[in-house]
Amino acid sequence: MIKKMRSKNVGDRDLTYDIVRSFCILEIVGFWHLQDYREPMLVTDSINTYGGIVTQGVLGAFTLKSSVFLSKYKIVSLGDF
Repeated sequence: MIKKMRSKNVGDRDLTYDIVRSFCILEIVGFWHLQDYREPMLVTDSINTYGGIVTQGVLGAFTLKSSVFLSKYKIVSLGDF
């Protein structure tokens, strides 16, 4: 059953999600996007391969954490989807 979540006070917010999301932003912007500005000789195949895998995981975590912040309803069972 979908239940509408009560709004929390600002002081009740768990900052762990904000910290994880901030690290995700730093990895996406600071690592992945800034590769375009480095010397081409410094970009190796292993950086592209493993960096791509890590960045996909970080993008997934960022999307999940952002959806938690935007959630209006609490999902408690598979039928709620």
